[in-house]
Amino acid sequence: MYVNLTPHAINIYRSATDSNPLVIPPSGALARCAEQRDSLPELPDGIPVSRAGFGAVEGLPAPVEGTNYIVSGLVLAALAGSGRNDVFAPGQAVRNETGQVVGCLGLSAVGGIELTDEMLRLIWSVECSSMDGTGLPGGWLWGEVTSGEEVSTALSPLARTIVIALRDKGATFDRQGKYW
Repeated sequence: MYVNLTPHAINIYRSATDSNPLVIPPSGALARCAEQRDSLPELPDGIPVSRAGFGAVEGLPAPVEGTNYIVSGLVLAALAGSGRNDVFAPGQAVRNETGQVVGCLGLSAVGGIELTDEMLRLIWSVECSSMDGTGLPGGWLWGEVTSGEEVSTALSPLARTIVIALRDKGATFDRQGKYW
């Protein structure tokens, strides 16, 4: 079963010659990334300008046996390293003769790579080089490191991915962000 967590119907083509795509209507529920906007100086003609930053995924249900969720590419990218193999985004765009997108060729899966302990140590040391006064990146609270619950959204996406990977390997963290 597919649950479309986007606001648009998704036409999934099984091949480049497929003329009968699988149509997945929107479910009415939406999965999105939290958005933060920082104002920048407006353009000379008065057009406002802002910079978007995206954070934690909101509105994504917990895994349900036999259910696959379709989300936007942005949401899928935010899930990299999460281990969610039930979440997909539309695959390569399929266009009609005028160039309009009419569907997608298959689906895209959550990205992620298997990091070795040595790679994780190196990335973690670089990420920790910009710590604030708490000793952990992004002002992460000690209780959130050790609780085993949801990984803090105060961390950068890179730090979240590292912490999840390390925790999955059985790592324990101390108050300075060091792990063993």
